[in-house]
Parts: sequence; C-alpha cells; structure tokens
Amino acid sequence: MERLEPLSVASANIRSMLMTRKTAQITLLDAAAGCEIPIAPDALEHGWLGENGHLFIGASALRGIKYNKQGQWRFDEREVRQAAQALVQVKWNPDDLVDAWLFTGQEEWPDWRAIAGSTMTSKALSTRERDGCPCGPPDTCRRSSGLLENGLPCGLTEDAFRETCARLVIAGTLPFAALTWNGKKWLVPRAYAVLLDQWEEAVREKNEKASICTGCGKSGERWERRSSGSNGWVTRCSKCTAAEFRPYTGHLRGSAYESVRRTRRADDYLCRLCTTPQRAYYWDHCHDHGLVRGPVCASCNTFEGNGMVFVNRPGSVEHLLECTSCRTQHTLPRRHHEDVIRNHLAAVHRRECSRAGYVSAGPVRWQPDGTAVCEIGCPNHSRAPRRWDAELPATEAREVLRELIEKVLGSENR
Repeated sequence: MERLEPLSVASANIRSMLMTRKTAQITLLDAAAGCEIPIAPDALEHGWLGENGHLFIGASALRGIKYNKQGQWRFDEREVRQAAQALVQVKWNPDDLVDAWLFTGQEEWPDWRAIAGSTMTSKALSTRERDGCPCGPPDTCRRSSGLLENGLPCGLTEDAFRETCARLVIAGTLPFAALTWNGKKWLVPRAYAVLLDQWEEAVREKNEKASICTGCGKSGERWERRSSGSNGWVTRCSKCTAAEFRPYTGHLRGSAYESVRRTRRADDYLCRLCTTPQRAYYWDHCHDHGLVRGPVCASCNTFEGNGMVFVNRPGSVEHLLECTSCRTQHTLPRRHHEDVIRNHLAAVHRRECSRAGYVSAGPVRWQPDGTAVCEIGCPNHSRAPRRWDAELPATEAREVLRELIEKVLGSENR
C-alpha cells in the first residue's frame, strides 16, 4: 500500500488532492465499483469528525482536513481510493456465515453488535408505544426484553425492521443489508464480521490518540477536551486551554456582529458558555438585532443555533441577554419563546396531576391572536385522555417571558 506523505494544507500539491465531501463520496463509490460490501451512499457527506478527526470506510480511517475559514472539510483523494480498494479486496463468501451475536455487545462505542441490537430494541419499543403490544397490556408482555421466533423483539416484524434499519450506517457500510435469519439466530458473512471487528479496533486506536492533550501530552476524557478551531479539531486539557486562551470579559457588548467578526478572532478566547475551559470558535450573535453576545465553541454554537431547548441550559438566558437590545427590551429572540412557554405549561400540569411523573409538552402552535397551544402528555394520568391540548393566552405568555427575564436580571444585580 502506498505510504502517504505528511499532509500540509499549505502545500499546493497536497491541496490539489483534497476533495469535498460530495466529491469524495462519488470517488469512493466509483473506485469501489463491483465491491460486494454494501457501502452507504452518503457515508462521507454527513459524518461527524469531532470524535477523533476521521471518518471510517470499513477499517480505513480518512482524515478530515479543515480547508478554509468557513469550516469546510476536505478528504485526501489518495486515502479515499485506498479505502475503496481495501473494501474491494475483502474476500466475500455469502455462504460462509457466522453468528452475529447482536445482543451480546457491551453497549460502549465502538461495538457494532451492540449498535445493531440496540437499534432492534429501540424500534420495537417505539412500535409497541405507537401500536400497542401484541401480547396485550404492556405489563403482560413477557418478551419485551427477549426475542420472538423471528429473532426480533416483541412488536417488530421483519419487514418493519428492515425498512427502518436498512439505512443504519456503521463503518461507512450498511450491515443490516447482509443480515440473514436462519430460524434460530441472525447470521452475517464471516468476512463482514471480521471487517467490523477491525473497524472497532481502528476506532479505539484513533480515540486513544485523540484523548492525548497536544499541550502537556497527558491522556484524559476526549469528550471534555476536543474543540474545533480554524485548523480543525484539537485536544487540549482544561489547564492547557485556560493557559493558552483568555476569558471573554463582555467588553464587546453592544457591538455589531458584522464589525466584530471582521476585526476580532473568536478563537483567541475561551467559550463563555462551557463550564470547563474550552476554546471558542464563533462569535455568537443575536439574529434579531445583529449584536454580539460573545465567543462560543462549535458545540455551544450548534446547541444555541438549532434551538434544542437552549433555555434549559444553566446560564443560557444570561447569555442571550448579552444582546443589549434584548436586555433593554426585556425580551429574547423569538425562536426561544416556544421553549419558555413549553417549560411553563409542563410545570403547571405537572403540579396539577398527582400521578404526573413525566409530563411532556409538544411543539407550540401559535394562534393569530398570540395564544400559545401545545399538546401535554402524561402516561400516568389517572384518567383518559393521557394527551390533551393546553392553552396560554397571549397576555399570560408575555408575562411568563417577562418574569423569567426579570428574574435573571434581578439575580445579576444582587
């Protein structure tokens, strides 16, 4: 196999070999034409590189290379072609089958058996919750944690299983496409089982390297150390991160985002949302008013930007109020209003239901007059229905938001 030279993005001859995710995917499928291993059609287009900086095709690791300041990633064409060739060379005999042992995994990443087994179990559970258990009431099902005669958990047919799970990607491949049920156990081609075992070992090796701090050289928990910067993902321990980057003091509060992003580097600072020192990457800003809120890491930027119940995170409302216009007007960006209302309605109905346990609140449906409506669910409710619509008039919705903001501002002044 060709030995790859050390890659430097600054080198013109190396840059010419870099491929976009889409081009790399097309090249992979073209170079692996005729391969009997089922390759996922989008394995390189949507994979996450933060875990160890690589995406895997079989047991081959493809380095993700940060190409420009816009955060676009590239792959080395040579590595893509080598990964395709490695798959083509797998000696595949569809008649040489071994037990997949799908329910014997240790449930820790990476473990392809655990991933496959848990996918079966999760789909069966959601199906039983939606359609009911074929055995009757949920507490009468004796096979919810075991397998039926078809090798699947109770409530899941083979057709439903294959329809839902056939697109599950492991090691850039589609393992469920190769599963066979012989009436007693699930089987998989021996060569494929060996390949996925090799993938597990390759991932563990990369994860171990990714856990080593680039500053002090000590190993630790990579999830707490990995951060994205202009040159890609880097591993630094909290001590080294705190020593290398400075905390943000709020000195840019009220500044226009467009001005700050052109004149200041966010990755010179620490993320203002992380509880442990983490290098920032973006200038977070209020999209309603165009004002800077502060430097945040890639993970926190995604968390806030995608609206994933951001207001439930400690310090989140304080951060949103770093926008001076939001602070002056005692408001939050419109897209965060829904979560504030959902939290309020869930809390109200949790207090009203003596057997509430877990109470869920669905998406808010805003009425023309500003009334908020959302579906409340309580599986332990003492009477049917266990799901119902709750309304919050526009005036009360505004009051709930105002009280939250005043509480936060009041705590800052104490």
